[in-house]
Amino acid sequence: MIDERPETAQGFLFRSVLRRPVTSAVLAALILQLGLVSLHQLPLSFYPPSSATSVTVVTRYPGADPETLEKEITRPLEQSLSDLRGLQHMASEIHKGTSRIHLIFAPGDSLSARINQASERILSVARTFPALVNRPYIIEYNSRQGPVFAFSLKSTEKSRAWTYKYARDNLKSRFQKIPGVSEVSVVGGSRPEVQIICLPRKMSPAGKRLDRIHRTVSRENTVRKTGTMSFLNSKRQIASSRLDASIDSAKELATLPLSDGRLLRWCKVQKGTRPETRISRTNGSRQINIFLNKSDSGSILSVTNQARSLLRDLDLPFDMAYEPILDRGVRIKNTLASLMTSSLTGMCIASTVLLIFLRKIQIALFTALSIPFSLIGAAFFLQVCEIELHIMTLSAFALSGGLLIDNAIVVSDRLARLEPWKSQSNRVILEIILGQSARELLGGTATTLIAFLPVYLMPAISRSRYIDFAAAISFCLILGYAYSLVVLPNAILHWKWIPEKPGPPVALLIRSNLFRLIARGSNLYSGSVFPYLAKLQSAYSRASNTLSSRQLFRTVILLSRRSTLLIWICAGSCAVLVCALIFAPRSMAEVNERTTIQARVSLPTGIHLKESERLFQRLESRASKSPGIQRVDSRIKKNRGTLFLRPVPGKHSRKAISRIKENLERSFQKVPDAFVHFQENSRNNFALRFSILGPEFARLREIASGLARRLQRLSKVQEVVFHYREEGKYLDFHPDTDIYERGGPSPALIADRLQTYLTGKVISKMYNGQEMDVRLKGDWKAARGISALRKIPINRSSKSVELNDLGRFSISSAESEIWRINKRRSLALSAEMQEPVPESAIREIQNYFNEEVSDSEYSYLLDRKYRERKRSFRRLILAVLVALLLIYLLLGALMESFLQPALILITLPLPLLLALSAQLIFQGNLSHVSLFALMMLAGLIANGGIIMVFSMVRALHGQKRNLAPFFSVRILRSARDRIRPVMITSLTTILGMLPLLFSSHSGFSWQSVALVTISGTLSAIPVVLILIPSLCFSLLPGKSTFRTGPHGRLKDIFRQSIQAGMRLLKSIHQRR
Repeated sequence: MIDERPETAQGFLFRSVLRRPVTSAVLAALILQLGLVSLHQLPLSFYPPSSATSVTVVTRYPGADPETLEKEITRPLEQSLSDLRGLQHMASEIHKGTSRIHLIFAPGDSLSARINQASERILSVARTFPALVNRPYIIEYNSRQGPVFAFSLKSTEKSRAWTYKYARDNLKSRFQKIPGVSEVSVVGGSRPEVQIICLPRKMSPAGKRLDRIHRTVSRENTVRKTGTMSFLNSKRQIASSRLDASIDSAKELATLPLSDGRLLRWCKVQKGTRPETRISRTNGSRQINIFLNKSDSGSILSVTNQARSLLRDLDLPFDMAYEPILDRGVRIKNTLASLMTSSLTGMCIASTVLLIFLRKIQIALFTALSIPFSLIGAAFFLQVCEIELHIMTLSAFALSGGLLIDNAIVVSDRLARLEPWKSQSNRVILEIILGQSARELLGGTATTLIAFLPVYLMPAISRSRYIDFAAAISFCLILGYAYSLVVLPNAILHWKWIPEKPGPPVALLIRSNLFRLIARGSNLYSGSVFPYLAKLQSAYSRASNTLSSRQLFRTVILLSRRSTLLIWICAGSCAVLVCALIFAPRSMAEVNERTTIQARVSLPTGIHLKESERLFQRLESRASKSPGIQRVDSRIKKNRGTLFLRPVPGKHSRKAISRIKENLERSFQKVPDAFVHFQENSRNNFALRFSILGPEFARLREIASGLARRLQRLSKVQEVVFHYREEGKYLDFHPDTDIYERGGPSPALIADRLQTYLTGKVISKMYNGQEMDVRLKGDWKAARGISALRKIPINRSSKSVELNDLGRFSISSAESEIWRINKRRSLALSAEMQEPVPESAIREIQNYFNEEVSDSEYSYLLDRKYRERKRSFRRLILAVLVALLLIYLLLGALMESFLQPALILITLPLPLLLALSAQLIFQGNLSHVSLFALMMLAGLIANGGIIMVFSMVRALHGQKRNLAPFFSVRILRSARDRIRPVMITSLTTILGMLPLLFSSHSGFSWQSVALVTISGTLSAIPVVLILIPSLCFSLLPGKSTFRTGPHGRLKDIFRQSIQAGMRLLKSIHQRR
């Protein structure tokens, strides 16, 4: 029923709005125009752009073993960097010749300020490093992140070395200039250098000859400025005196004069390459590959799009061809396109539902326009707030259709019922409707906005990811609210679509002919969409007739007499919902945007690079024969590497990828020397990674082995993966201290000579179109064995002696890699699980340390990302409870009652619990995005409940409860009037979510969101139409006092509930 006495303030406000239709139309057109322009200008990315919070400090010490690096490089740097402002986490990884320290900061200051502060600390420590240590440098990305774009180069006429030189000199710098690229790696070749190979049999004494060659080459290969000269009658000064003694070629270097002959007499000078440290293979052959890594602040889509464009525009030699081997932007683009398609399809379905089920097609068209108006207008506000279009904002657009259409349906449905008030003018009727709807829609819109308040209370890292989602929905809801109260009424009134005279409107004739055509089409075109539309209309008619009949009256009356039971059910569902949110298994996995399956390969420690390539060839052969694999690429290091497996088109679904990985796991087991571990588990993405911390690696390995055996006994744990390598074998030389005390060579001199003969050292640079190292080295080859190593000459006094005479050899074991977390040594493990139940594994880890590890210096630390997400999840649940309290206070202020908001909030847990149950049954876990879906679903259900309670309170205005027939009739009439808008809103929401539910590229998480929304909306229909009217009939007071006061009925119910509970406890006690 419509109240004919609107409030004066509301009437004045909406009277002013309705008197300015042109102004309203101009504002709406302006918002649409600005939104369309913004949609064209907004950048598109996958994840929200986040400020970089991590840097990596890289230090290279050629030839140094991990323990030497840890002692001389990593520990001093960690000690210096540990007290940086805002540092949250520090992790180090040490491999042969390289130390990497990852610094993760709290969001706040700019990354440049952190880099400057870290650089000052590093420079002060770097002065104490050995002379051969390269200067540390800082990069803005975590080295554990994979490349985002890669391509291979192959020449049909030139050698691989020439291709590598071309890529390094001509292409690397061009791709490095792409914004967002942090590092460009050219893999598959070695840098050229000039080698001075010393022949021990020609050099006597060897040590003095080496020193002389080193000093001569360094001194003679130089360019030095000697002075300036001023021209007469000129104030300019130019550098006119310069000594240029640079060596430009290997031939010129060979003829360099020494004190007793030319260099060629004692050494062999030749062009060579640095020893290979990595091999890159593409489609079963060695090629030159270029890999691009993005920075933390870079966009994957932006980087890959620019790299793809630059690659197409390259002017390569005629005999050279390129082939993309990795492009993560393609999968991201497909995911975003699928999400946008699902959104547009949902909008079209919602509009079709409105056209079918609203009585007036004109009103249905304007009602449907609320969705595109709100979404397009929201794009302008996104641009003003500098928010990009990415998966979060696009998902907000896809999921907000039901909320947007609900506000417009409330107004349009009331406008469609204007025939009983034909004696009044249309303007007055619209003012009455708008005055009644404004407060109701404000309550529903504000409730939904407050439901997203927990996003702003989350930790900074999680907030930066989800705040754009909340902002996009907020903008859409505000614009939808304005459209429903300003644009929609003006369009209906001034287009004169409301008939002044009685009679069947044209819309009804069109609607009846439309369904007659559908019914006829269902017989003519049995395979088309007509049968489904006919069945949908038939089902809606039966449901509407059933709910509008006396069955609704009987159901409401029957349930109102069981109000105590209803309150107990609502309270119980609330308790169960809270427990389910706390104890439900959670998924911490991110949306997977990769089209390539990546697998890490670990090989035995100490294996040669060529042997590693042979093992990878066996793995590639087996992978290429596996069904579903289109191509296989690999990156190989000395004892590890990565396989990149690209599925055939049409095999990118989750189930297809799982089957491919299972087949590959069985096939790779036939290569016993290679341990292959996929970066995602072959069945599910549930893995708990943790690290064991302590001072001694031997004890850490013992603890890790015992803990792995304990975890493997758990039924939910599939396997335990060790993320560290076995110890490496080292050949140690121990100098004889007695010889050094008698004037023999020092240990430092012996080490210098061994390095020169075995690996060589760079003594100068040569410039001949490119920079090349000049390396002084011996003619040593590893195949000669220890016997040849013993005969290496070392100068002693005025003669040379063999190395064997200066000490002894021994074989020892030491760490081949060293990992450190927060300045402590660590070993990493991960438990791969069938279900997301990390709590059981965590309890087992805690029990093992309590029972088996007595030394307090050894402990464990869960993965940093897991800890952050768990902490943010707890804060999010707490913030949801705070938001519910704020919603209650807001509704209490709008309704001027403490009882009416309680009626709305107490009915929310039941449909939310059913939606959560559907999520856990079909998906098995609760993720962050599904929790956001529950929050949005709560806003949608609360919106329907608010309007229902407002309608009933308005219907009972001035009625006495003791006049039972009139009281119940008004209650039932209010509930019956809400049947059609509730059904239309539910259908538009459910059908609009179907494309997202069945989309193959939308992502696993967003399909679960669609599942939550559909199941929750279905369960909310009886709650809004039956449960809330029953509680209102039982609890809402009339104008006169009923029972013992306005809230006497509620007190009686609570008293009866307490008495029933006491009787239940007494009976349980008696049974015991």
